[in-house]
Amino acid sequence: MADIPGPEPRSDGGAGAVAAAGGLHTYQLQLHAEYGPIVRFQLPGAETAVSIADPVLPEATAHLDKRPERLFSFLDPLFEAGNLQVLPAGEHAPLRRLLLSVLAGRPSHERHFAEFTALATALADRWAERAGSEPVELQKDLTALSLRMICAYALGGEAADPDGAVTAFEEVLTEHLGRLYQVPLPGPEQERRAERAGQALAHLRAMVDRVVAAHRSGGRTDRSDLIGALVEAGERPARIRDIVMMTMLAAHHTTGVAVSWTLHLLGRHPEAAERIGEELDRVLGDRAAPGYADLRRLPRLDMALKESMRLFPPGPYGARETSEGLVVGDYEVPAGSTVFYPIWAVHVNDPSLKRGACTAGTTGCGTALASSPTPGLSG
Repeated sequence: MADIPGPEPRSDGGAGAVAAAGGLHTYQLQLHAEYGPIVRFQLPGAETAVSIADPVLPEATAHLDKRPERLFSFLDPLFEAGNLQVLPAGEHAPLRRLLLSVLAGRPSHERHFAEFTALATALADRWAERAGSEPVELQKDLTALSLRMICAYALGGEAADPDGAVTAFEEVLTEHLGRLYQVPLPGPEQERRAERAGQALAHLRAMVDRVVAAHRSGGRTDRSDLIGALVEAGERPARIRDIVMMTMLAAHHTTGVAVSWTLHLLGRHPEAAERIGEELDRVLGDRAAPGYADLRRLPRLDMALKESMRLFPPGPYGARETSEGLVVGDYEVPAGSTVFYPIWAVHVNDPSLKRGACTAGTTGCGTALASSPTPGLSG
């Protein structure tokens, strides 16, 4: 079989190419535009990385369930009972079922919907007060809003200081993302930042412990209560603390990104925004915000959200690791490879992704997609 095409090896392990492209997701777009639907490339933390952009070819990898541990090792300090991102399948499957019974359940959504609406309305009011006077930092504000919602959801009404939890989590996240991207800092400053992050992490864990203790003493559990469900299932305190941290980590940024792109695209497509406004007026009448039951009556809004996530997916790639060699298309992927699924490249399916349309390391590939028409919103 033919060798998987890709760029020549670099002495820095590929870190410079990823940085020059503006991130891994944009780098993958450029690679597929240059080399085709299957690309081999370098990436720190992965000895052999293979990206598959064809929507059909990943079927050959559907049996893979192991996540590459080295790629997620930067999260290790956040967890006490083992990195939740790389749990073995036997441990991951029952935990996933338990979490989905709460996170994907209607009781959970309905119970917290009014609180989420209040938080979103407060942000909208702050934006309205600034209208015409200064720009809105859309993604920053919406990511912060998402984190506040998730904090309220994960900790419930027992959180005495939700804003303090948000601040502490941001401190922890900044430190560990800095380690991931190897941001250089002077020695004393690095030590001070690490100390602040350690104190913030301890603060968050103590807060979760107080919520767990309240559940154990009160005996209150329902299908909408995340920590209550974990306590009832017999999860140990360290694992409960880990799950709350992972819930905050996994959901806050992706949610903020998805909503900010939706608003950005609607701003560029006023005809689509007008149709959604008409739909909201028809469903809500004089009410300022929808109730939970109204969501099913807002199909245009639902389509706009889904189309924006197709064009700019908030989670632009996934990854698995091969335990043995396997054949994908015309190529053999060796054992121990990290297989990437570049969701953005698959969703866009842009003509520029054909071989030779642009060259790796050229920023025009990514910016062309970012400024391309969005017919799904205007059609």
